[in-house]
Amino acid sequence: MKWQYCLALFCHLGIILGQKIGESNVESIAKMIKSFEAKSLVVFSGPSINNSTRFHLAETYFKLDKQTFMQFFHLDSKKARMLSSMDTVVALIKTEKELQITTDLVEENNLGTSQTVLIILLNQIPSVISYLGGVRIDQEVFVINAKNKSVLDVYSINNSTVSSVVGTFDTVFNLKYSDPEWSRSVHKRRQDFKGLHLKAMTEQQRPYLVFESNFKTEAKFSEKDQTYDVTDFVSGMYYEILMVMAKNLNFTVSFHKRKDGVWGGGVGNKTTGMIKNLAMGEADLIAAPLTMNIMRAGYVDFLPVVTSFLPALFIKSELPEVTSWTMYLHPLTVDVWFVMILVAIAIGSWLYLGNRSDSQPSKVSKHVKTNRNLS
Repeated sequence: MKWQYCLALFCHLGIILGQKIGESNVESIAKMIKSFEAKSLVVFSGPSINNSTRFHLAETYFKLDKQTFMQFFHLDSKKARMLSSMDTVVALIKTEKELQITTDLVEENNLGTSQTVLIILLNQIPSVISYLGGVRIDQEVFVINAKNKSVLDVYSINNSTVSSVVGTFDTVFNLKYSDPEWSRSVHKRRQDFKGLHLKAMTEQQRPYLVFESNFKTEAKFSEKDQTYDVTDFVSGMYYEILMVMAKNLNFTVSFHKRKDGVWGGGVGNKTTGMIKNLAMGEADLIAAPLTMNIMRAGYVDFLPVVTSFLPALFIKSELPEVTSWTMYLHPLTVDVWFVMILVAIAIGSWLYLGNRSDSQPSKVSKHVKTNRNLS
């Protein structure tokens, strides 16, 4: 009876009237959505999708997946803005206006960073990529053409929109990837930053980052930012790691050091040091062995740990250092010392008495010796 309950709920939410999609198309759409293995699912649709179509899609999808609950909302519904916690967001699009509303929804609610966004085109829309120029590289947004069954991966980087055919659906609606290594991994598909230039804040800490001794006199200094451009004066382990990343991901990077040398942190709305440079958008990343703590975690995102440190705490004694002849007695209490002395006396006495008894001849041996002398 679970699916009847779901349909009743959809009927209660039904606010859309319009043109009906063919039954075969509804089944195809349900199978396409199912291929992305959603655990929680919300579907946005415009006025071109009617009540009957929604019921049919819900019923068809429930037959394919009885564990995932599907919810429907109108594109303009305020409730739709509250459902970014879903792991899969689907938008059924038939017009350019609906596509524009969808892209605004994705950008305004930061959708795609913690879930997958599927934009399913029910009609051909010219220049569809031009509507998706605001999708960032860290957002996972797919454009699915319901007619030719192709799947596009779209994102923007370095002022250009990148689109590539991830794959196509076969006759039984299994997604066949163009590159087997992609296999739904966004990190595999986003390995080209298109020559993007990144500004990195850095500070010296040997052996991870080392500056040449003449950087203060030779490096370019910015009066506005109060920073040195130490790109040509830095070396070390972290520098080498970042250079390998830049080569593999196709981006460039410059290194900048604050004149005041403040690493920084944050309290409330106030930030300081390199953390402020990053939080205010004055830099793109921090290339330094920056300790992760609560003063910083609320303002910047940290990459996986590269190195770890073992902290130690040294406390200076408030008492003056004096020589004490009883210092060797302090590790143990008086009771322990007393017991140890008693044990030492007891063992010593036992060994003494035992050794004395062994050294004295017996009375029998003395008597035998006397008799021999007399004879």
